[in-house]
Amino acid sequence: MFHANVDVHVSGLNLKKTPHPDYDKLKSLTDAEQYLKPEVSFEILDEYALKISDNKAASELQKARKKLFSLIFKHPKTG
Repeated sequence: MFHANVDVHVSGLNLKKTPHPDYDKLKSLTDAEQYLKPEVSFEILDEYALKISDNKAASELQKARKKLFSLIFKHPKTG
C-alpha cells in the first residue's frame, strides 16, 4: 500500500502526487532492478513519479497514445 503526498496549490486545491500501484508492485519484487534498462534506476523513476501530478501524467499519457496511434495508422498494412 502507498500513501499519497498531498501538496496544497496556491488556489487552495489539494493536488495528489502518487506513484501507480503497479509501480509499487514492481519495486516490491525481489531483484526488481533486473527488469529496468541499465540507464534507469528506481531513484530516477521515484523522482519522476513524484514530480508530476496525476492530471499531468494522464495528459502526457494521452499525448503519447495519440502519437503512437497516428504512427500505427499512418503506415499501410502489409501482408
